[in-house]
Amino acid sequence: MKRIFLCLFLTLFLFNLPVTAEEPQKAEVTVKVANIRSGPSLDSKVIGKGFMGDVFTVLGTEGSWYKIELLPDEEGIRKIGYIYKSITKIAGTSKEKEVRPAQKDEVEKKESVEKEKEKVETEKEKEKVEKEKLKAEKKVEKEKLKAEKKAEKEKKKAEKRAEKEKKKAEKEKLKSLSKEEKEK
Repeated sequence: MKRIFLCLFLTLFLFNLPVTAEEPQKAEVTVKVANIRSGPSLDSKVIGKGFMGDVFTVLGTEGSWYKIELLPDEEGIRKIGYIYKSITKIAGTSKEKEVRPAQKDEVEKKESVEKEKEKVETEKEKEKVEKEKLKAEKKVEKEKLKAEKKAEKEKKKAEKRAEKEKKKAEKEKLKSLSKEEKEK
């Protein structure tokens, strides 16, 4: 009888023990934006994006890649993807935060703001280059006008010199003629 109680007790005790299953690993994205691919290769198609702080359940590893489970899409279907190990870190427990759409929206907003800033900076740079180009063109035009004025002055000086030489030559010719006439 004692044996029956002992067996019954042990059976009830064993069935009431909490079953502790190993909790799946979680991979947290450590870069701003990470591509999630259809296979464990850089040649595989990009099927999604992971953002810094996003946490995914690791289903396995293949070389340098984690096989992960993505969040359900609009239809509630969960896809399987691959993310490169070096751009993730293993997160602690399930108490880690799950991926929140708000985080993605925030990162996307930041990225769009950064792109807008870059666009504005590029436009400012273009304007600056355009202004410098116009400035250079004006300077070249000014230098050209200066050179033309200088050439004009030199031409006038040369004409005056030539006229003076001509008058001098005429005077000398007249002098020599008058000397010749006096000698005759």
